[in-house]
Amino acid sequence: MHKSKLGGVIIDCDTDDLEAATRFWSHALGMPVHELPGNENAAYRGLTDAQHGLDIEVQQVDHPSRVHLDIETDDINATLGAMNDHAASGRMPLPDSMGPPTIGAVYEEFGEVVKAR
Repeated sequence: MHKSKLGGVIIDCDTDDLEAATRFWSHALGMPVHELPGNENAAYRGLTDAQHGLDIEVQQVDHPSRVHLDIETDDINATLGAMNDHAASGRMPLPDSMGPPTIGAVYEEFGEVVKAR
C-alpha cells in the first residue's frame, strides 16, 4: 500500500510586509522564525515546527491570501486517485470553495522532486 502524509503548510499572504505577516503567524502558531536557504528567503519565511516536523512557510504573494497543504507521497497517481475517488463518491466532498487537487511540486519517495508545475 502506498504512503502519503502531510509534509507542510504554506500560508500565502497578500501583503507588502512579509516580516509583519511572519511575526503574526509565528506568534499565532507558537513557532519561531527561521531563514530559508538561498533565494527562497526573498518571498518566504520558515516557521520551525518542533512538535511535528512539518515544513511551515509564510509566503508573500500578489493574489488573495490562502493556505495550502503540501502532501508527500510515494505514489502520486494512487494519492491523487484516492483523493478524487473520495471527492466524487460524496464520502469526502470538497467544499464549494475548493477545486480539485492540483499539483504544484510533487515529492515522491518522501523528498525527491519528481514533478513541478
